[in-house]
Amino acid sequence: MIDQAHLANARLLAVVTPGIPDGLKVDAAGRVYSSSADGLRVYNPAGDLIGAILVDNVSNFTFGGRQNNVIYILNDTAIHAAHLKAQG
Repeated sequence: MIDQAHLANARLLAVVTPGIPDGLKVDAAGRVYSSSADGLRVYNPAGDLIGAILVDNVSNFTFGGRQNNVIYILNDTAIHAAHLKAQG
């Protein structure tokens, strides 16, 4: 029986560099978004880096917008918005 309170099949998904990842989100297609020192990194479910939005010192981010396809990225000096084909 699988315990609903714990992850199963633990494995390393990705190593995020540079910086220390402080935020993780998953979109509707299972892609993983992670903050990093040089931007927002996007990984496919296998852990391959498939894209990035380059913004220095990303501290946090979230999906929003009417269709949940805008990603709001916060860094030291601003709030950035990027429209995506993906939905959060």
